[in-house]
Amino acid sequence: MAEYKGIKGFKVQYLDQDPVPTVAGWSSAPSLNSDHNYSQGVGTTTSDGQLAGGAPYGSTANELWDGTTWTTSTNFPAVYRTWGASTQGSSTASFYVGGLLNTSTPSNQTTNWDGSTWTSSGNYPLNAWDIRAAGTQTAGLAVGGIDASVPGVTNVTNLYNGSTWTSAPNWPISKRNHISFGTQTAALAGTGESPQVNTFASFNGSTWASEANYPITLQGGTGSGVESAGIATGGYDTAPTATTNTYDGTTWTAQGNLGTARASLSSIGSVSGAKAMSGVGATTSVEDYTVPAEPGTFENLGQVWYNGTTKALKYTGYAAGSWSTGGNLSTVRRENAGAGTQNAAITFGTSTSPSAQVEEYDGSAWTAGGSLGTARRAMGGAGTQTASLGFGGGPAGRPTTSTVTEEYDGSTWTAGGNMGTGRGYLAGCGIQTAALGFGGYTSTKVANTESYDGSAWSAGGALGTSRSSLGGAGTTSAGLAFAGSIYPGQTGATEEYDGSSWTAGGTMNTARRGVMGAGTQTAALGVAGYGPTFSTATESYDGSTWTTSPGTLTTARLYLAGCGTQTLAVAFGGSTPSATNATEEWNAENLGIKTITVS
Repeated sequence: MAEYKGIKGFKVQYLDQDPVPTVAGWSSAPSLNSDHNYSQGVGTTTSDGQLAGGAPYGSTANELWDGTTWTTSTNFPAVYRTWGASTQGSSTASFYVGGLLNTSTPSNQTTNWDGSTWTSSGNYPLNAWDIRAAGTQTAGLAVGGIDASVPGVTNVTNLYNGSTWTSAPNWPISKRNHISFGTQTAALAGTGESPQVNTFASFNGSTWASEANYPITLQGGTGSGVESAGIATGGYDTAPTATTNTYDGTTWTAQGNLGTARASLSSIGSVSGAKAMSGVGATTSVEDYTVPAEPGTFENLGQVWYNGTTKALKYTGYAAGSWSTGGNLSTVRRENAGAGTQNAAITFGTSTSPSAQVEEYDGSAWTAGGSLGTARRAMGGAGTQTASLGFGGGPAGRPTTSTVTEEYDGSTWTAGGNMGTGRGYLAGCGIQTAALGFGGYTSTKVANTESYDGSAWSAGGALGTSRSSLGGAGTTSAGLAFAGSIYPGQTGATEEYDGSSWTAGGTMNTARRGVMGAGTQTAALGVAGYGPTFSTATESYDGSTWTTSPGTLTTARLYLAGCGTQTLAVAFGGSTPSATNATEEWNAENLGIKTITVS
């Protein structure tokens, strides 16, 4: 009998746990048994989640999450929707409050759940709906909504001890259909209607305080976590949205979009792992938000392994990727740099005028950002749209020997520590506070590597092959360098970095220079470039081998920029040979982890 290695050329991995995604993002998850629009979730993603009522005109359905499957449990005693729930509760200890009974009657009910039985508790002070809650069954909070006695939107806040509600200082934002999550002493509440706002405030158990505005005005969104470490997603601005942002107590940061845009949805979990459930436009579907974590290995497309813990043979399924047209840059660019994700990208630097101009991409359109302090071309880039790093390069028409480093906060660039070796046409990877710059051109092609810690650059291990106009991906401790200009011609050589030294990796199928890179060391993309002509080729790397994709760019080019992951990337600008404003988006659907069954 033929062995897998004989057929595919490599052995099946043995892992103690399934690999994790290479970047934070959403993926499909086991579905609910019923619709639950207009509700609020309870608990975590591991083993104690709950979602009841909602959908779309009221429901008694009650579902519990055990870490693997949603199971129908004891129905709620009556048909309810648009109510609040103890987001920090569990599948054995929660409460639901307020809402609309039988689709149209405002209610002041509070009902506790103990894992098997629903029990009526102390009435809420208002007959209210479109209310939102937070906390646990014995230390809860409810805020906002529509007060039926007015009727009108309210800013009333009340605290719950498991049996009785008591008044608390009013929420500074009077809204309904808003986002609320956290604990009774570390809650966050904001957005909502009407009209829509992007305002948020935090509650510390006794007082409310203003917080940073959400990036967009919104209603019908959802959130999980606590005030200093939360995640918000979905909702409705002018249509159902897939937007996702995390909050650290000071700043909202854009994350990867939901796979399905949805409004009036629910969520459970935390900033390190959440579920988005149901919602208008999504019915029973569920998506999981995961963040890369060690121990374990990173997930690669087409990866096959045996899970020694669950005793199962598994693989990562995927559909072939393709490029589609995105929104054009406002200004044609070449020799530009980029950073971020497919739906939150940034480009800076260009050999065209004005070379200090910066643009930001939201997944459909580019808008102006804060200009660079020093106009340059052929720079290295790293980070995200709201925490970018630009380094090296040089003025148009002059040698590319700049040592200048600038840091971007989403609106303004400020000076960082200068590089040790000024150069252009280098590659970069990592984040603003932990970046790599490698290769490039001074008066000759160089092999220098430098790492940045958020304030200063330090020398690292040199590349095995000196080169410029190369591609880069990964992190400071797991970097990837590939392709590039050598003398003479171009190369397809790949090198992998472990934080101190470079070692040879698999060679690209097409040697080229002026290539775009994205992804990680074990799940990278190499796109376009020149070799021996202007290229549209896309290749993916799995940590050992490059594979040419049937999906090719529409516009052949080199000296372009891009960012993203192996499955979700965006390419922009470049030389065709004239400068272009073309933007293209790469999508290779990750079908998730699959189990191989043998019969």
